[in-house]
Amino acid sequence: MIFYYKPAYALTALTADLIVKEALTLLRENLVAANVVNRDYDETFAEYGDTVRLNKSTVMTADRLTEGGTLSFATPAATDDTVLLNQHIYAAFEVSDRAAQRSFANLVTRYIEPAARAMALSVDRIVTGERWNFFANRVGHVGTALSYDGCVDVKTKFSNNNNPDDERVLLVNPDGEGQLLKEDKLTTTATRGQDAIYNGWIGSVSGMDVLMTQTLAKTSARDTATGAINGGNLAVGDVELTVDGFTGSNGVVGDFCLVNGIPYTILSTAEAASDTTTITLQSPGLIEAISDDDVVIISTAGAIDEAGDYAANYDGAIEFDGFTNIPAIGDCVSFASTLTNYGVFRTATGEFKTNRPVVAAMVDDATIHVLNEGNYHWALNRDAVVLVNRPMRPPEGAISTTLNYNGLSIRVIVTYDHDTLKSKVSLDALFGIKTLDANKGVLVCA
Repeated sequence: MIFYYKPAYALTALTADLIVKEALTLLRENLVAANVVNRDYDETFAEYGDTVRLNKSTVMTADRLTEGGTLSFATPAATDDTVLLNQHIYAAFEVSDRAAQRSFANLVTRYIEPAARAMALSVDRIVTGERWNFFANRVGHVGTALSYDGCVDVKTKFSNNNNPDDERVLLVNPDGEGQLLKEDKLTTTATRGQDAIYNGWIGSVSGMDVLMTQTLAKTSARDTATGAINGGNLAVGDVELTVDGFTGSNGVVGDFCLVNGIPYTILSTAEAASDTTTITLQSPGLIEAISDDDVVIISTAGAIDEAGDYAANYDGAIEFDGFTNIPAIGDCVSFASTLTNYGVFRTATGEFKTNRPVVAAMVDDATIHVLNEGNYHWALNRDAVVLVNRPMRPPEGAISTTLNYNGLSIRVIVTYDHDTLKSKVSLDALFGIKTLDANKGVLVCA
């Protein structure tokens, strides 16, 4: 008689079910930024590239009824929007036969938990990369500490943009967390009650719940050129800056610069005797009055390094050259003269990926602009950004299962490689990201 040995925790369909349940729980427990934006989900299977239609809330008006008058009935217009499912996030690993024979708890600790944490980090990076779309709504100065007064400025910006008082959240990085924890006016009472405290919550201030996420780490050191204002005092709204102190030609359309610690985008520059003497800013120009001799720091651009160019809606790695200080994860980048900002999602030697596909086509040697080094926190209302998630269909010919819970879906696929005597396990999920309303968020510079 022949006896067949089967490990107690072999990677079977039952184990795949256990893996997906554990992975989904860990994914939810490790998300921070993704938990505070609008989440759109239904249980219809979808594929990469599908378009999801969203129903946006309609703005209504109220009137006063005069005595004997009649009601006027409005016909609200549909305000739909669409989001592409073009974010296929995955983590994959191999499990040897020996490892598969160990307890499921060991499998969780060694493989599933790190994979789920990696996916959560990736999803949060995709979400926090959207903060650069709120560049027009910025407060604070780079190089200063995040303070209670700065949070009041955020609240004022929200109110001036007619945002509702509820569901306001301030996402900060570890530096911002340390600075706010020293503030006496940071309270430990959640604005939504204890039952709604988010992952990463550290307190509340100025009507906002404050959450710490490492995906908002300080942006990287940049290659820069430094000069100063040379044209007297300038008022809010001015766009043309007369400068001195620059050596050679510095700044091209799309470059970022700091003026007295506030970031701006450059539309053009002019030179005299080969040195930059005039900088024109993107409208609406200065958001704070400046004085003669205030410091101007231009972040120097790099370039695309791909002879074959990149097509529109490119979602792969972007090769670059021309940087001494290379872009890092979390940095804000834009390309050529598009003036469209993206977040750096992942890096490797000589290349990086953006937090969402780049809309415009990019040619070889096109400029890559990177925002100046600094801490850039993000305050937002839930409806500022939408994160769309759809379940993915289990493939044929493999052990696979998809689990959906509380607006989040994840798929697990298990196959066996006879050549290496290893099981291959992948966790994946399908997302789409879009900024819905740039007036419902604030970029907080510090």
